[in-house]
Amino acid sequence: MNPSSRPRTLVACLLCLSLWAGAGTAVAGAVVVPLNLDYAVVRKALIERVFVGPDESLHIATIEPRCNSLTMARPELGANDDGTLNIAVDVVLSGGAPVGAQCRLRFGWRGRVVLRERVALDDSNEQLTFRVIDSQILRADGSTSVPDVLWRWIKRFGHPYIETFRIDLSTLVGGLGNLLALALPRTDAADPAPDFNERLQFPRATGQALRVELAFEIPTGMSAPLPEPAALSDAELAAWDAHWQAWDAFATWAIRLLAIGVDDELRLALADTLVQSRYALRDALIGQDYGTDPVRELFTETWARLAPLVAQALRGADSGTALSYLAFISAGDALAAIDASGEYTGLQISRATLLEFARSLVPDVSGGELEYTLEPDPVLRRVFGFPGELATATPQATNLWLDFFITPARATLLPDDLAGRLNHWAPQPDDLDAYLEAVDTLLGAVESEERARGKIPADGATVYSALLRATAWQETCWRQFIDKQGTLQPIRSSAGSIGLMQVNQHVWRGIYDIDRLGADIAYNARAGNEILVHYLVDYAIRKKEHEITGSVDNLARATYAVYNGGPGHLKRYRLDDTKRSLRAIDDAFWGKYTSIQSDGASAVRSCYGPG
Repeated sequence: MNPSSRPRTLVACLLCLSLWAGAGTAVAGAVVVPLNLDYAVVRKALIERVFVGPDESLHIATIEPRCNSLTMARPELGANDDGTLNIAVDVVLSGGAPVGAQCRLRFGWRGRVVLRERVALDDSNEQLTFRVIDSQILRADGSTSVPDVLWRWIKRFGHPYIETFRIDLSTLVGGLGNLLALALPRTDAADPAPDFNERLQFPRATGQALRVELAFEIPTGMSAPLPEPAALSDAELAAWDAHWQAWDAFATWAIRLLAIGVDDELRLALADTLVQSRYALRDALIGQDYGTDPVRELFTETWARLAPLVAQALRGADSGTALSYLAFISAGDALAAIDASGEYTGLQISRATLLEFARSLVPDVSGGELEYTLEPDPVLRRVFGFPGELATATPQATNLWLDFFITPARATLLPDDLAGRLNHWAPQPDDLDAYLEAVDTLLGAVESEERARGKIPADGATVYSALLRATAWQETCWRQFIDKQGTLQPIRSSAGSIGLMQVNQHVWRGIYDIDRLGADIAYNARAGNEILVHYLVDYAIRKKEHEITGSVDNLARATYAVYNGGPGHLKRYRLDDTKRSLRAIDDAFWGKYTSIQSDGASAVRSCYGPG
């Protein structure tokens, strides 16, 4: 898209948001971002470093005299109202009297010890330390009456082992200065190396997590009031072209990485975040309600959705990975807090800034991994729950042995190479009926393939056929191509949507082959169908739109609303405050859907006018 072709004036819109980690605050140059380290992660780290024995145990075999031993196992964490941490452990004490080479008068004791610990930062300000300030010992029956000697053993030999535990938080601070220096260009050229005084402070135990504050300061040379909304210059528009590609590449890389190995619910939430970000990008490209730097708006909107998902992934990760996730959250929250404060201008979400941001998660990530590319990515398709490759028009020879391990994507061979003929056909008045019949046959083949895959449950089966055909009608009147002065060209919208099903190249980059979306009507139909079914099953049915509204046909209305506007539009067809322009779109789709139900493919002829 030529930058000069876009609207020159964009409406300013600053987003103040509350993130998972807590809203960042900025007062007189100071920014504070609270961060949370979930107890499940802290417990994993404690087991990895202290309770390393069988069954999550710490065994001390040589308590003086030599016949005595102490075992602590299965730590559980919690918090006190004063911000101290409780670590409760099962305890087994065994002892006896040494007589020569043997132990006589042996005894044993089982119970539980609750250690009350103060959480602090060490002198380097990079490691969390844990010091026992009080403890309580309980018998197995819950009583607190125990022999003094046992109590002394636990204090003398058990407490020091627990206090060896450390959590290294250096990654939370290490790259922050570099990130801020890139994100906040200096207005004072005399200060080539700004000092942000980044630091950790005030660690404490809270209800579900250890909390620590990440604090930093914005030098005065980087602070200025926000400017009034203004038209973007040619240079700003050119920079926007580079920046939005860098942002989309970063968001795609991050979500693709975070989706590895997570459960289906979190994977779908990550896919949802990516597609919502891309729908917002689509809208920004056509100039809808974005400020003087649309990438900043894309960042804040996406980060508000992504941060809680990173926090969710953090809870299920090993301790090392969890700390990387926390560093990633801290970097993102820092940028969002600066933007949300309204105190600073010039925040740049550039390629260099995003690469440094990525290094908070993966320190050795290369710039090449964050390149913007249009090539289909099988891994990214699996994030959406799609097969590794979209079915093609011509079935391939198969290896039955290999198929045992890998389910191949197969397609129906259309009669008489129908797709080939349609790829050279723009309908004219004298062949309109034949053309519509051919497209209906194509859509029927796509429908048969989809039903054979078995993804659509019974709830959606009754609406699916009309939904597919009405969507293709709504988008292009069943056309892939138009004739422009004797040249056949695929239909393209100003927002980057292509072909029969108007599959948007910005939203679905990496999921589909962009060139084939324009060149091949069968490929376009299958892509649009795959998206429709995804929205029908994973959104409309999953969120029970038909049960909430009492009509199964509302599954079709909700699905198309998402197809048109993105995941946030699921309910718009039934909301009173829906914009008039969007309501008109939904009403038009509903009319087409009901016409298809009553009259079949012949109803599409009305799209071409009388006669």
